[in-house]
Amino acid sequence: MFRIYDVHKPDFRIITRKNNIRHNEIAAEQNIIYRNLDITVYQFGEVLLGTGYFDKNKSSHNRMQIILSGTGYVDYGGITYRLKPGCVYIFPPDREMQLYNHKNLHKIFIQFNLEYYNLEILGNEHPLIKNISGEPLLRTCSEILHKKNLLLIKSLVYQYLYFFDSELGSILTVKKKNYQKYRYFFERLQSACSFKLSLAEIAENLGMHKTYFINAFSSAFGISPRRYIIRTLLKRAKENLLFSEQTIKNISTSLGFSDQFNFCKVFKKYEGIGPNEFRKIHLNRQAGIGTKK
Repeated sequence: MFRIYDVHKPDFRIITRKNNIRHNEIAAEQNIIYRNLDITVYQFGEVLLGTGYFDKNKSSHNRMQIILSGTGYVDYGGITYRLKPGCVYIFPPDREMQLYNHKNLHKIFIQFNLEYYNLEILGNEHPLIKNISGEPLLRTCSEILHKKNLLLIKSLVYQYLYFFDSELGSILTVKKKNYQKYRYFFERLQSACSFKLSLAEIAENLGMHKTYFINAFSSAFGISPRRYIIRTLLKRAKENLLFSEQTIKNISTSLGFSDQFNFCKVFKKYEGIGPNEFRKIHLNRQAGIGTKK
């Protein structure tokens, strides 16, 4: 019995060491990806929703819901999720979400994009849910939010994302492979983000027929390349609308639209409102954090 144990003990140590090395390699690879992640925050606030509240929307942003007290429900992707106190929920972009409650619901919300070289990490993924009851962050996040400092809000998002480290690691492993396959597309989007980008030219550089490229990309990311370009353009437009004083005309020109009218038409088609109205509504909401609805 002891002989068998002695013979296999060295092998056990070697296997353990190899597993540790492999684990360290995976962790190092994930950290490289983490260093290149970009978070853009669009809207945030703390609200107390009264009984019978109902909201229905489809957003191009991730929607983080941090439940402080009360309960509510979200219909997303054909599934109903119950919102519970002490839990954090992240609902990915580009799917309709209905939120409603039968009792008061006190929550913090943050809308953001999480990208790796213009690739939305949580796009076409399932919602992320984590119970963090008892975590000190739950007690301090309201105070951080009320400072209205964008740098602090971004750091808050990163802190909450840490609770999903395991889930994000799995998602990133798959997404990085897809990114490498369509790297030229994302690099072109990064260097020349314009409404005039040619899918035919991109497909040719990827060694694909245009139709095959569109179908393969849509299958991999759950969104067509043209829609992905438009989403990226609108993301940059909304950043400029919220965090700069650029005119609508200047924004439309910088994004490669033929004229301001065409830009406003595309913006309203996908956002439901025009850029001027978007700027007014969201700046007013940010100025009124803590209001009851």
